[in-house]
Amino acid sequence: MICLSCTSPSYKVKADGSSCECSSGFHLDSASCTPCDKGSYCSGGDAPRQSCGIHLTTKSATAATIAACITQPGVAYMTGPDTATSCPVNTYNSGGNRRNCTECPGGLVTEGMGSVSVAACAAPPGYFYRGQQAMPCSVGTYKEGINKNTRCQACPVGLTTVATGYISARECSVTVAGYQAVYDSEKRVTGAEPCPVGTFSPAGGVVCSPCPTGLTTQAPKSVSDAACLAPPGTGFYANGVPEDVASLAGITNASQPTTLPCPFGYYKSGWTLDECQSCGFSVLTTAARSESSDACYIPAGWGSKAIGTTNGTSLAAFKCVLGSFGVAMPQFGLSAAPCQACPEFTTTPDAFPQNLALNSAAYSALVSPMVFTSSANCSNLPGYGWEHGVATECPEGYYNQGFDLRPCTACAEGMSTVGSAATGSSSCIALPGWEMVVDAAAAVRCPQGTWGEGGTSSCKACPSGSSTAPDVLATSASDCSYCLPGFGSTANQNSSNSEEALCSFCGLGYYAPGGPEPCTACGEGFTSSWLASSSSDCVPLYTSPEPYSSIAFSSNMSVDSALTRNAASDAASCQDACTSCQFWMFRTGQNDGSDGCWLKEVAAKPTPNTYIAYKVSGSTSYVVWEANADVDGQLGNSATMEAAASPTACSDACDAQSACLAYWVSANANRTWQCKLLAGEFRRGVRSSVRSEPTLINVVPWDAMFAQPDITTAAPNAAAPAPSPPSPTTTQEPVSGNTATNTLPAGGNTATNTAPVSGNTATNTLPASGNTATNTAPVSGNTATNTAPVGGNTATNTATVGGNTATNNVPVGNNTATNNVPVGNNTATNNVPVGGNAATNNTPVSDNTATITLPEPPAPNAAPTDASTNTLPTPNAHPASSPAAAEELEISPVPEQVPAPNGDAAEALLGAYSALGAYGGSPALANLPGLYFEPSGVGVYAAMADTPTSSISGPASVQALDVDKLSGGAYSDDYGSAGIASVVGAAPASPSPKPPSSPAVPAKSPSPAPSKQVTPSTPANASNVDDDVPAKVATTAPIVYTTALKAVCPPGKYDTGASCVNCGYANYCPGVTAKYVSKANEPDTARGAQFACDRSIAPFADALTTPTNRATSWQSCVARPGFRVASINPGQAINASTQTGVVCPANKYSVGGTRLTSCTACPSGMVTVGDAASNHNSVNDCLVPPGKFYDAGAVKPCPMGTYREGTLPYSQTTSCSTCGAGISTLAAGSARRQDCTVVLAGYFAQWDAAGFAYNADECDFGSYWPGGQISGPTPCSSCGGYTTAAVASKSKTACAAPPGYYLPSPGASQMLLCHSSIAAAQYGIDAAFGTFGTYRSGWATTPNGVKDCQICGANVLSEPTKENLHPVDSTVELVAASPDACYITAGQSLTTDYSLASLSSSMLRAADCPPNTYGASAHTNGLTTSFCKPCGRNMITEPALTAAQRNDAAVCFNPEGFGVTGQVALQCSPGSWSARGSMLPCQICAAGRTTTAVSTQQVAATDCFVSDGFGVFDQAGATAAAQWYDAGVAGLSAVQQAQLEVAECPVGRYSESQNLHSDTAARCVACPAGSATEEAGSTDISQCTVCTRGKGRSSSAYGQCDACLRGSFNDGQSTNPLSGNSRSSWECIVCPSKTFTYVAQGDFVSSSTTVSPGSTSADQCAPINVQLDASAGTSIFSGYVTPSESNGVTSHAATTLDSCVEACTQTEACHFAEFRYTDNSGDYTPGCFLFASSTAGSSSDRAVYYKLPPTLDVSASSVQMASMQIAGLSAPQAASVSFAGLGPAAPTSGSSSSTVRAQSVASGLYVKHSYAASTVLPFDSATLQTASSRSAAAAACDMLAACWGFVEVSAGSYALKSGNDLVGSRTVINAMKASEALSVASSRIVQP
Repeated sequence: MICLSCTSPSYKVKADGSSCECSSGFHLDSASCTPCDKGSYCSGGDAPRQSCGIHLTTKSATAATIAACITQPGVAYMTGPDTATSCPVNTYNSGGNRRNCTECPGGLVTEGMGSVSVAACAAPPGYFYRGQQAMPCSVGTYKEGINKNTRCQACPVGLTTVATGYISARECSVTVAGYQAVYDSEKRVTGAEPCPVGTFSPAGGVVCSPCPTGLTTQAPKSVSDAACLAPPGTGFYANGVPEDVASLAGITNASQPTTLPCPFGYYKSGWTLDECQSCGFSVLTTAARSESSDACYIPAGWGSKAIGTTNGTSLAAFKCVLGSFGVAMPQFGLSAAPCQACPEFTTTPDAFPQNLALNSAAYSALVSPMVFTSSANCSNLPGYGWEHGVATECPEGYYNQGFDLRPCTACAEGMSTVGSAATGSSSCIALPGWEMVVDAAAAVRCPQGTWGEGGTSSCKACPSGSSTAPDVLATSASDCSYCLPGFGSTANQNSSNSEEALCSFCGLGYYAPGGPEPCTACGEGFTSSWLASSSSDCVPLYTSPEPYSSIAFSSNMSVDSALTRNAASDAASCQDACTSCQFWMFRTGQNDGSDGCWLKEVAAKPTPNTYIAYKVSGSTSYVVWEANADVDGQLGNSATMEAAASPTACSDACDAQSACLAYWVSANANRTWQCKLLAGEFRRGVRSSVRSEPTLINVVPWDAMFAQPDITTAAPNAAAPAPSPPSPTTTQEPVSGNTATNTLPAGGNTATNTAPVSGNTATNTLPASGNTATNTAPVSGNTATNTAPVGGNTATNTATVGGNTATNNVPVGNNTATNNVPVGNNTATNNVPVGGNAATNNTPVSDNTATITLPEPPAPNAAPTDASTNTLPTPNAHPASSPAAAEELEISPVPEQVPAPNGDAAEALLGAYSALGAYGGSPALANLPGLYFEPSGVGVYAAMADTPTSSISGPASVQALDVDKLSGGAYSDDYGSAGIASVVGAAPASPSPKPPSSPAVPAKSPSPAPSKQVTPSTPANASNVDDDVPAKVATTAPIVYTTALKAVCPPGKYDTGASCVNCGYANYCPGVTAKYVSKANEPDTARGAQFACDRSIAPFADALTTPTNRATSWQSCVARPGFRVASINPGQAINASTQTGVVCPANKYSVGGTRLTSCTACPSGMVTVGDAASNHNSVNDCLVPPGKFYDAGAVKPCPMGTYREGTLPYSQTTSCSTCGAGISTLAAGSARRQDCTVVLAGYFAQWDAAGFAYNADECDFGSYWPGGQISGPTPCSSCGGYTTAAVASKSKTACAAPPGYYLPSPGASQMLLCHSSIAAAQYGIDAAFGTFGTYRSGWATTPNGVKDCQICGANVLSEPTKENLHPVDSTVELVAASPDACYITAGQSLTTDYSLASLSSSMLRAADCPPNTYGASAHTNGLTTSFCKPCGRNMITEPALTAAQRNDAAVCFNPEGFGVTGQVALQCSPGSWSARGSMLPCQICAAGRTTTAVSTQQVAATDCFVSDGFGVFDQAGATAAAQWYDAGVAGLSAVQQAQLEVAECPVGRYSESQNLHSDTAARCVACPAGSATEEAGSTDISQCTVCTRGKGRSSSAYGQCDACLRGSFNDGQSTNPLSGNSRSSWECIVCPSKTFTYVAQGDFVSSSTTVSPGSTSADQCAPINVQLDASAGTSIFSGYVTPSESNGVTSHAATTLDSCVEACTQTEACHFAEFRYTDNSGDYTPGCFLFASSTAGSSSDRAVYYKLPPTLDVSASSVQMASMQIAGLSAPQAASVSFAGLGPAAPTSGSSSSTVRAQSVASGLYVKHSYAASTVLPFDSATLQTASSRSAAAAACDMLAACWGFVEVSAGSYALKSGNDLVGSRTVINAMKASEALSVASSRIVQP
């Protein structure tokens, strides 16, 4: 049996193998197996086709089982084929599976059933589609239908929905906040409109509500009353308007909440509920309703600064005044602009003194308009000048009154200032040497003879006898070194400083003409009077009466009583004996017994007013003696006395007669003069001479003595011896070196200084108020004080004597100055002027007597011994009328010889004499410039008689007597005829021309009693005393009053009946004055009485006393301490009978010792206690009363909180007692502790047992006390559940919750901490805030529960960070007390979420930062916004990081293929790469490599492949060609490939398809043979367009290049060297033709060729035929050679040069052709001659080498520089050496064949022609030089222009050849055939 197979796949063998049946998937249809249709299945065999059912199908036909049935799209399979049904709504099925339908994702729905894909899922109504999710429409939006709209439709403006997910516009029925609904007629909401400005509406509001009164909104659509604010410029006052603002705004009822436009000076910024803010004190605004602090301003000239206020600091504005200036223009804003101080030394006009002196109203009116805006408003201060915009101090000598912006003014000439910064011309004082002109602000120079110390002092006269040199500005007494005539310098002649010289009058026998020289002695035998000024004043000591023998005598000499005989035996001895006589006479040879020596002695008893004057021979001088009328009357030969008008007339008569040797003058009782002239006589044997007594020369006293008509005098009883001459070199100071300094007062007044005594200094200080001088004149160490006068008077000092103090009181009101006489039996002199006059020694004030005391002279040559008295020396004085009288009066006789005084002592003496009238009439003394005799008195005590007494005018020729010394102080009734006389101090006598016979005697000053002098009067029997003549006061001479002397007690003593006793204290004794003596009815008992000072009997009869005993006047009485001087009868004048003392009243005191009529008031605030004088006797009795204390010189009330009890001295009251801590008084000045009843705020008092408050304790935490007066213990008030920030709280407002706490409710008893984490619901706020923390800063006073703590923000937590300020709760260290307590964690952001604005004041939200960003770096406190910071551009973060890890920029990194630059990542450009996270810039591929531009393929160095134009370079290659890979890099790993070295393909190679990952990459392929690229780095074979040097091709197409043919070259350059034009590098350049010239014929042109193919430069081009260069000649032949076989020369029939050359070219072995033109001279045969020599091919063959010139005239590569002379050349040869660049030389006329010419250039090529050795060369004779080698020969020939080549003479020997100049010859060398096989050798020789 044969088994058959079923024939098709549709069949299969039955199980039993019997036949075929349908395969599975096929069914039998019409006897054939048909594939089962899609949607059905067939099990095969005979089974019919089965349908899968509705909604099912199969993937394809031939399904075999039901398992192949799958769902159609949109069908759910459910549980089986029978349950398949369409996908329900909101599901889908794509079909082809056996699954149920899939629900639409994210809440999406389908519009129907049977959805086939997720694309049918859409958002239902009320939802929008987003990313296969259904999102509900937000509130305020809706969406209709099922669709995939990605957004919902917004409700109409102003409307919203109740919730999310609304499906139609009808549901937009709720108004949004800020809108109100619009209704239709059926009350349906049809829309909404915004709330207008000033209204608001919350969400859902029906209508808009108006804002509270005065408030409004910024814009429409306001949503709540929180939007109702006060606009800018308007303030809101919730608690009413403060009074200050209300007053500015004019509001009267300001207690209710209201709004108010900001008044001037206030502003408010922004829309707030704030009050208007003050700009500051006095800070203005430009207008009301100011909206910004920028509107605040201070005007020009004002300044501002920050000041502290109760609310912090505030700006305050001030007008800049009194030396400051403000802003230049109005300054806006609240920046401080302090007043600027004027520049140094300047101020503003409002500070000018004349302005400040105005009253308040006037000053305000003047200053108010002033505005100071810059330093230009500042003016210079007094004492400062203004120059160049700067105030500078006036230097010394300049002044400025200030405020004038002018320079300092110079003082007038001769004036300066004391120091700098003088303020006016009044500050200018005289310079030394000048004197101020009163009231003229000027100075005059001190005249000659005076000096000035400057200042306000007057010029001072030089000391007597001295002056200043002419034209010398004398500034001190030392400048008085110029002596007057008669005065000489006493300066030490060895001293170098002549200015120290002083002047003393010239003594007897000396003279001086004046100047700086000392007195000059007259010479031996000569003498002179005092003050002699010339040598002519020197007279002989003895002068002969020549031509006479002697004066004629009227009687016999022997009986002449006028002469005295002397025992001298000769004339010389007689003259020596005349030491004190008037003249001598020696007689011899006389018969009358008169021989011998006779002397005329001085009259022992001169007759009054009788004088004899002897003429000094040879001069006009006379020696004047007092004479005795009886004794001396015998002189002369005439007894007749002639009447004379005056003694001067008598003198003139004697002068007129030469015979007159002397004359007599005498005044009789009738006051008429008589004159007697004494003539000379001639007598043999008689000689005589007159002695010139120097003290009596020209002394004429009589004119002054008899100036008054009434004369009463007594004749002296005896003559006094003459004084001795003074020494010109010594000075005796009269006052022990005392100094009196007088400071001039201001105001033009003068102060007079009383000289101090005994080494003390008196200083007169400046007066007060420009008027007063106070002079302190101490005596014996004590001080005399002169108090300042008031009202323009000037006071002088009262001199004290005997150690006491004299005080001169102040004159008041230009009235009387009272002098208090000092005590101690001394007299004070008062010189106070009245009415502003100059103070001189004039009339005293207040009935006091001023006298002048002339002290007693000291012992001879001795200084004064009385330390308390200024004493003066005296010359010899006349004694009393008789020694007996002197003895009776206790007057010691004066020694017979007293030396005359010297120096200043003499000047003082002369002054004293002047006061007495002595020398008063001496012209030599009175008329000397600079010599002034001070007026001096003689007596101190004057006996003032009421009855007329006789008066005597003239010098007092009597001795003053001291009454106190009479009988030891006792008195007697009568002293006989002696009377008391005193010379009252008056002006000195008028000068008279004649001297007296002797000076008066100064009186002696007794001590300690007041000075009293008695002067003996004229004898009682004198006939010239006239008692009836009234007393007369002389104005020009002293007046002497005399009266009968009675025994009385002097002032200061009183009569006890037995003796005079010192007056006691508290009493005064005036003594007996003249009126007591003269009045007959005055009882004797009144004489010398003692009077009590105090004339009162009660209550204080002893209120007055005296400073010492022996007081002499009631005015010496002073008040005792505690009293004042007063009158017994109030209102009555105080005098001797009314004066008493009164106790000082309350709060006044007196230290006593003065005559003040008022007591001194205690210092302000002090009091006295008690009425007794002991309670008022010093300032120490002034006490401080209770409640006050003494501080810094003032009594002040005790401050509040202190007290002081008792009245105590100020030293015990420097402080008050404190009430105690926390306790005070109601007011200052409390005097009791019981006044401490006020407990200060914050304290409660403690109480002592006595019920008084004492130290208070502070109120504890949680309590307070407002303070106030209490009467018992009072506790502090409790704060309740709150506490206080500190102890000692003062009010309930201090009760509060500390920061970080809150009070849960008003009644809570405990505070809670603010929550660090609290849910929104617990806080009572929208859930949008999540969980958050809270904090609270500051102290809370209103309990609002948890909401007292502020929200940190949505999801922002808090933590305690601040120190707990709770004063009691010590368990908590830190609290959340500030925004710093709020924090975010690492990786979070803190941003403003404006959606929270309507929910809370805090709009901050914390959130985790998303990937690719980073947040806070760490746990961060504070509420400063912090945003998520994006990573830098293109940078990323790791997806796995948590938010907390994304906390720093360091988590950001670069992705692959991006490099980091700064903070950003930038994709790497091709050729660079960057690894992921490297954070580095892109790394550059190695040179020659690059990358793609896809970042993911720029990750590592292995991504770098070889760039086009580069190839792999093998450094190990043996050859250059082997260094380049010509094969691929297959088999190398990527790393190995990346490590291969790459280099740019060089010229001649290229690379393409450079991909390291392919086998064909990385190769630099060589260009085809002979070709190259134009540059390196070529990328394609098409760039192989360049032919290499020496090669070329026919077209520009790239390909193989062949060698350039002969006659062309390629130098590889882009420029044709022949034309200079650009060229293609593949072209070969044809060599140029060469033109040769000839002098007489045309040019010859030869084409050029090259040595071989492939030439590379034009230098290799050479002509085919070369004309011999002119430098080498015209012919190579030695001469006109004859052609022969032996010499190789043949003749040719060519008739032209060209044909001749062509013939040589065609001739085998032809070297050259020479063509000879027609010879007109017949010297040679013209034609063509060829030289050709065939070689034999043997070793003996030789060669000729011809030099080839270059085709071009200049060839840079072949020029040879002839830099040195070639060795061995002859001079002509050397001259032919060519230097490059010279060019060919022109032919030289007349040249011979031996001339060598220069060649410009050589090609360096030679053509070699061989010849047989047997050939006789026709040019052997022209050898230039030999060489041993071919190269040497070629080198030498190149250097010689005359060389045409060289010949190989033998092996190793060469001869250089030169041609000849043959006329008409022209030689051309054949280089063509030989060149066919030439090549360039190193020797540059062309080889065949």
